[in-house]
Amino acid sequence: MKLKEQIVLIIAMLFLPMAARASNTVRMKLDGICYLLDEDRKLARVTNNPDGYSASVVIPPTVSYLGVTYNVYCIDWMAFAGCTGLTSVTIPNSVTFFQERAFSGCTGLTSVNIPNSVTSIGHNAFNGCSSLTSITIPNSVKSIGDAAFWGCKSLTSITIPNSVTSIGATAFAACHGLTSIIIPNSVTSIREYTFSGCIGLTFVTIPNSVTSIGDLAFSLCTGLVSVVIPNSVTSIGHKVFSDCEQLKEFRSKIKNPFPINADVFSKNLYDDTDDIVNILPDDATLYVPKGTKAKYEATEGWKVFPNIVEMEPVVIEGDLNGDEEVDVTDVVELIDMVLAGSNDPAGDINGDGEVDVTDVVELIDMVLAGE
Repeated sequence: MKLKEQIVLIIAMLFLPMAARASNTVRMKLDGICYLLDEDRKLARVTNNPDGYSASVVIPPTVSYLGVTYNVYCIDWMAFAGCTGLTSVTIPNSVTFFQERAFSGCTGLTSVNIPNSVTSIGHNAFNGCSSLTSITIPNSVKSIGDAAFWGCKSLTSITIPNSVTSIGATAFAACHGLTSIIIPNSVTSIREYTFSGCIGLTFVTIPNSVTSIGDLAFSLCTGLVSVVIPNSVTSIGHKVFSDCEQLKEFRSKIKNPFPINADVFSKNLYDDTDDIVNILPDDATLYVPKGTKAKYEATEGWKVFPNIVEMEPVVIEGDLNGDEEVDVTDVVELIDMVLAGSNDPAGDINGDGEVDVTDVVELIDMVLAGE
């Protein structure tokens, strides 16, 4: 067999399985909703409708085709994208994920339920849904993709559950109406542009699970007044708070301040110059842990604050590591104390005069009660 014929045969063999799979995928339409049916796995994906979708759409958990039942498990790539007449969608518990741009550009969409079967929200899933006023993310969701809610300018509040461990870049950027956001302590990093342009956001508390804050993460949050950063943060990117001209109260719990970029609190000049213009108002105050003021005054990036004031330590029962939160890190701290035979009164949670396993149980109950 000649070399050319061998190459053609190899290519044909490579593509044969793909062709076989394609032949087992059937497109069908039922009650105005289009599906892609996987005949091998008996699964169905909601897909785009050439006629578009409008008004209210209720997706069933199963569909039947030629006497066979298929479970609806996914909202396909761009399934509802650009359907400006769509106002609401009801999604069944059989659906486990939304693919990229599933509802992108649905400018008339005002409400959508995300069932507690969904584990991931794809990139740009609700990008540009400018009429969406509220959304509840269930505690089954583990990841939120890049730009998932970008430009949802009517969204006023959103609660991210503790199940979420990953939030994509620009995930909530340009959500102009967003006034508050709760970031769970399951998140370890805030990526670039995540909340950029959220002009209605007035305060942000970053949980002590976060170790890094990406470039321009809160840039152009022109209404931002107060920020709290935990001791866990070890990296702060470029222009994180650029153009936040109302920022007056910045509470840093970082006990050993590290140098940060000179442009963190600057005006974004949108040009190629290296000029840095400080945007902090004259009454902007940086609150720091007691005994660290001199360190902050001598550290690049932090010393730009016109006022630096030391905070009095806050004593909270069960807060053994002094981060002003009672969580699993305190449980670990207490276990270490018990193993070391410590008699530190701070570890005597139940007040019996001893530091032992009963205190650990008591502290675990406190942590669980606070979730």
